[in-house]
Amino acid sequence: DTVLRASHSAQTFPGWGNTDVNGMTFAWGSCFDAYTSAVFGLISARNPGFIAELGDWGYQYISGGANGNVSPTDVATVRTHREAVLTAAAPQALFTKFPTSYTYSDCDGGGSNADSTVGGLATGAVQAAYRQQFAHPTLTLANTGFRYWRIGRVLFIHTDETTAASARGAADNSSKTKLGAEQKTAFKDLITTASQQGWAVVWFGDGPWAVPASVGTHNDWSAYNTERTELGNHIQSSGVKLVRLHGDTHALFADNGTNNPWGGFPYASAAPLHTTANPYNRPVSNGSWPTAQTNSSRQYGIGEFTDVNGDLTLTIRGYSSTNALPTEVERFNMVMNLAEGSASDQPWANLYIGDMQASKMYLGDTQVWP
Repeated sequence: DTVLRASHSAQTFPGWGNTDVNGMTFAWGSCFDAYTSAVFGLISARNPGFIAELGDWGYQYISGGANGNVSPTDVATVRTHREAVLTAAAPQALFTKFPTSYTYSDCDGGGSNADSTVGGLATGAVQAAYRQQFAHPTLTLANTGFRYWRIGRVLFIHTDETTAASARGAADNSSKTKLGAEQKTAFKDLITTASQQGWAVVWFGDGPWAVPASVGTHNDWSAYNTERTELGNHIQSSGVKLVRLHGDTHALFADNGTNNPWGGFPYASAAPLHTTANPYNRPVSNGSWPTAQTNSSRQYGIGEFTDVNGDLTLTIRGYSSTNALPTEVERFNMVMNLAEGSASDQPWANLYIGDMQASKMYLGDTQVWP
């Protein structure tokens, strides 16, 4: 297997079925607009086993940027627009040093809050240029950048949440999708397999998961609530231990699942690698940063596994600094027990009615736990 790399380089990605995840670290994050940022060196100094770069690799098409907010519809122009960031020394030094799984997001595909109906995403130019300019592991689906790999008892899934996304302003019903039918089926099948095999799941995605349903403004999961509910129910009913790690939201935050009504699993955000950061302004269990808009923020996440004597834990930490205040500060630290059969972090994991412990929980006719 090889990893998604900048042009003219390749690294070996941690292989499928490697038996030992104990002590492995990884970094994750997204969104950078400064090619000379110190953040690349800061991540490198932590020596991650791999990096999950979750999009907005240089803001190719953000409003006011060098290329405007309109994605070109031909492959050659998309490729040309990428060259500035692909040849920049600081990101090259990081992303050619460590195996990196990268899938484009809106602002390096079609513009702010783009979906599959926009510009080069609609014509396939963005998808084609991506496959030409970035080496990558075998992509199992023809129409998306979806991929997965396993190390020991941990299955990593990296979804492409842009290529197949229905128009964000479309009515939210069963025909509206963010993953697309093919990718959604593959994702659900992997969740089922992980549950059957006793694997934990780390799900790398694009944008925020646990935000109120809202159609029309943003291209995150808030506009795709029907599908989000379907996936959340599938994850929860499978019983698999899963954490979702994403970027796109320009903030650091972590939640143990208490504030996730769509599946009950923990989630965390690590962004931006370098640009303006904003308050998340939603309840989370394990910390959120910043508390006010902050310029030149350098923010990313680090995960570390421990797998000893049957105990499988993942500790995730979020770090921030700025150009003006370059000393890093740890903004969240959350430890999760991912071993099969371990107790849930949910406050209703042990539910009693009188002296009797309940085995299931329903909302209406829908079983929501376990």
